Amino acid sequence: MKNLRSLILPALLTLTSVSACSFGEKDNIGEAQSAFEENNFQTARVFLLNHLREDPTNAEGNALYAKVMLQLGDGDSAQTALSKLPSDFDDIRALKAQASILKGRGNDVLKKYRTVERSEFTSQDWRMLIWAKFSMNDYDEAYADIENALQKFPNDSDLLYLAGNYQLEKGNSLQAIKFADKALESKEKNYEALDLGAKASLRVYKIDQAQQYYERGAKFFPDNPIPVINLAGIAMDKNDLDTAKTYLENAERLDSALPLTKFIKARYLNLKGDNEAAKDILQDSNSGLDDFGPAIFLAGKIAFELGEMTVARSRLNRSLAFNPYNQEAKQMLSKIP
Repeated sequence: MKNLRSLILPALLTLTSVSACSFGEKDNIGEAQSAFEENNFQTARVFLLNHLREDPTNAEGNALYAKVMLQLGDGDSAQTALSKLPSDFDDIRALKAQASILKGRGNDVLKKYRTVERSEFTSQDWRMLIWAKFSMNDYDEAYADIENALQKFPNDSDLLYLAGNYQLEKGNSLQAIKFADKALESKEKNYEALDLGAKASLRVYKIDQAQQYYERGAKFFPDNPIPVINLAGIAMDKNDLDTAKTYLENAERLDSALPLTKFIKARYLNLKGDNEAAKDILQDSNSGLDDFGPAIFLAGKIAFELGEMTVARSRLNRSLAFNPYNQEAKQMLSKIP
């Protein structure tokens, strides 16, 4: 739900040679299911494409493909697959709602759920209703739904995560960590709960604890570059550039085009003293970092170190609009004539 938090990754090059003739139909589905259960979503996607190429209307294949694409943040592809399933397919209402939310249609989801009796809600229906309200910035009303949902499904990992996310939005980081841990007790491989625990830990300066959450995220979700990007950032904060380089290379292997990957590489280059290369990354019109506060600050810092004071002043002032408490930006500005 956050900017720059896209999980849409490029297909792994090592898998592009897998063809429909290489595996039987059952093998493709079986391999896809195994990959899905291990959170190797790109691998699962390739096997499913092979399967659906031979049998495009197969319900089992389309259902699993929809779930894979939802995990990859592709609401359009998921919606197309879901349209091929029967109307009574298990939890199809919630699956369709998730596809709509990913497409930025949260209001449509709210309208849909107004027509459904809450006594009929599954735990995933509650999750989608709450997520839709979060997407519309209606946090207080969403929390009332969280309380109602947890009364019925007290150990549901996704609902516990949403409760923690609400606490984080309200600035209650310690409460957010408690909910993240409860969510992980119910479901060890809950990416959102791991991410929540890490973010909340960083807000209360528990860096080592945040690192542990991200390490679990990197282990359990090998297709996702976000945990390794954050691990690279933590390593840089500790001035451990060798470890940061290893994580950075992993992030680039997973998704070199992701704006966060570009940002963390620019930050690494700055710390290594290669400001010209870092500057080139940040000035690229296709970087996707134009409105990302940390990248704007880094661009100002690099300009300051290169002696480009007019640019530095502009970038640093703009960065303060994102973070008025950035003392480093204020100190650099005070040194510019």
